[in-house]
Amino acid sequence: MDLALYEFENAYPRILSHLPADHDDPAVRHCIDQAKHHLQSARELLVGAAINPQTHYDDARTFYRTLWKVLPLMVLMQSFEPLPDGPDEEENSQDTQSSDQSDEDTYAPATPTHPSEF
Repeated sequence: MDLALYEFENAYPRILSHLPADHDDPAVRHCIDQAKHHLQSARELLVGAAINPQTHYDDARTFYRTLWKVLPLMVLMQSFEPLPDGPDEEENSQDTQSSDQSDEDTYAPATPTHPSEF
C-alpha cells in the first residue's frame, strides 16, 4: 500500500500539469474539475489506507448509513417541487385541451365526457 501511495504522490503533480486550469468549453471544464476531484479522492483513500484504514472504513460506513436514511426523504421532497419551466411549456401543459383533426383539416376541440374533466 505504501508503494502505491508513493507512486501516486509522484505522478499526481505530473497528471495535474496536463489538466488545464481554464478552458472555454464549460463541459470540458466540468470534466477537468471532476477528474481533479476524483484524483484527490483517490489520494485521500490511499492515505487513509496507509495511515489508518479502520477509521476511514468506519467513517465511510457512517456516512453511507446516514445517506441511506436520508435519501428517501430527499426523493420525497423533490417530488413536491414544481417542474422547471421548459421552452415548450404550452405544448405539454395539462391545462390545454386536445383537438380532433379530421380529413378536412378543420379544428374541433375535444369535449370532456365527464363533468369532472372541466
